[in-house]
Amino acid sequence: MKQYIKFLKFLWVILIVPTLYGTTDKPQFGIRQKMPSDSVQFVEVVKKALGVNDINSRKEAITVIREVFQDFINEKQSSGEGRTNVLFWNGNAYLNGSIPIAYNFSNLRLKSKNKDYQPLQLYEIFDFKFKEMYATKKIYERFPLLESMIDANVNKKRDQRSRFLQRSKKRDTLLKFWNEARKNSDSKSVNKILKKYSYKDHNYLKPAADYLISANSLGSDTKNVDLNREGLLKFYNEAEKKTKEFLEEFRKYICVLNPGAEKSFSSDLEKVDSYLKEAPDLCDKYKKYTDTERIVQYLRKKDNTQSEPLYMISFLDACADCEKEIAENTNEKAITILISVCPFKDSRTRERPEDQTNQNFIQIQLP
Repeated sequence: MKQYIKFLKFLWVILIVPTLYGTTDKPQFGIRQKMPSDSVQFVEVVKKALGVNDINSRKEAITVIREVFQDFINEKQSSGEGRTNVLFWNGNAYLNGSIPIAYNFSNLRLKSKNKDYQPLQLYEIFDFKFKEMYATKKIYERFPLLESMIDANVNKKRDQRSRFLQRSKKRDTLLKFWNEARKNSDSKSVNKILKKYSYKDHNYLKPAADYLISANSLGSDTKNVDLNREGLLKFYNEAEKKTKEFLEEFRKYICVLNPGAEKSFSSDLEKVDSYLKEAPDLCDKYKKYTDTERIVQYLRKKDNTQSEPLYMISFLDACADCEKEIAENTNEKAITILISVCPFKDSRTRERPEDQTNQNFIQIQLP
């Protein structure tokens, strides 16, 4: 009996206690270096991450890294997007996040040596276009406003715009603009028509212009759609459909990274009533899967290149979750080296016990 009790205690220690207190045999951290200890290896990492060949020294490599981030730093400072990160891997640049999209960075171009980069965002990896995603946002924003503008009885007490639309002249102006602009609803044509109208009328014509341009961006035929609630709903529903398609791709993306999280996401997705309204909050709930390091992890899994060394250059240091994820999945046959230039939260101060550190994962956090 005593031996049996001892055996139960042994099982408790090795099986139950680790579950209760989160003890794990897997490494949680990577080695941290302020400067590269191996100059030759460092130069090779920079060349492979940026996809360039003409770098010959550690000093030159560091200079190139500083230069390639300069325009990104300027954009971050002007936009206030503090959490936005850009990461280079395999000759391409990637931005973190899903939706809301970092619109300020949609036209960002970065330069390194003789190579230019246009950072890719997650929706582009899913084969969605910027103008499509931007259009869904605009349609969601403009729908309630236009609805109140065409029906003076809708939200009459709350929407002051309905007061002037009760005047037939301005209602007629709006309808005239819509009927003219719907024939050719690309951005250039609609804005050209808008300029023909008095600037003082733009405050109520601009929402209609945005709606038509956005519908056109989604591939909708606007030529025969009237300015009424039925017409507005036609384009709104198409924007809903596009957003649903994006969320379905996002579900598949999460499944590649974490099948368990995908089940949770699918459950949340089934509860959605309005994709346009709820998509930003839903994506925000799973935003940790949209970090740049996770995007690279996804691409490597899809291309089946996980057995190869992983070389990355990131503006921000890895967050705690990404460091743990990389540390757990890096081995001596496929080492990981991450070069970064800017701290993220406690990335440069948190303790990294040696017995929990993966020696095959090196983080070079440049000062």
